[in-house]
Amino acid sequence: MNEAIRVLIIDDDQLVRESISAFLEDDGFIVESASSAEEALARIESGHHDLCITDFSLPGMDGEELILSAYSLSPKTRFIMHSGVNFTPSAELELIGFTRENVMSKPIIRLELLSERIHMLAGKPGVSE
Repeated sequence: MNEAIRVLIIDDDQLVRESISAFLEDDGFIVESASSAEEALARIESGHHDLCITDFSLPGMDGEELILSAYSLSPKTRFIMHSGVNFTPSAELELIGFTRENVMSKPIIRLELLSERIHMLAGKPGVSE
């Protein structure tokens, strides 16, 4: 049996965190959540997550800054940005392997597409390096 994929959801909107968490847990993922970038970085530093799903607009630091900081703490962790704005990855994000495939428009209407994207980016066995 494959080990479950561990996902951290970062969004300051409690309803978004709870709805995505509930769906992913029902789909067999191990899910944690954080309401801020600072809380997320503390969780990333103290635990293992295969993939983080972050909103772009967060209080304090934006999703891009969060991803770059999180990557320095956990380079094997993969990331998905869900954003209500048209987001294009910066050169810094591209250097760490973050591409348009890692971006999903918000709101995510079809959560099964999110599940497929998680498996694609952080699936086990054979997590891409």
